[in-house]
Amino acid sequence: MTAQQNYSEVPLAIKGKRQSYSGSFKAQIVSEWINRKRTLSELSEYYHVHPNQIKNWKSLLLKEARHVFEDKRREKPPGKKNGKYERGTWHAKASGNMAGTTIPS
Repeated sequence: MTAQQNYSEVPLAIKGKRQSYSGSFKAQIVSEWINRKRTLSELSEYYHVHPNQIKNWKSLLLKEARHVFEDKRREKPPGKKNGKYERGTWHAKASGNMAGTTIPS
């Protein structure tokens, strides 16, 4: 840090506070690295993020990328088994509770 720089310009990570980043911010950094727009050291210096953190984000992205490409149309909705809907427990409870009751007039 130079003598001309004041402390308000220093990122929180350098001050010792834990920083949290949005998903779009992480994606932007990893995208720049994957697309070779900047090197890892350049990204680290420019965004004030440790290189290991950027590596972790890339690793997580590649590990979870399968969720992006899964075909949601082929998934079964909850409660559906072998092409038929299961009988809901709410129905059984409701009919059981109503069996011996009378409605006062």
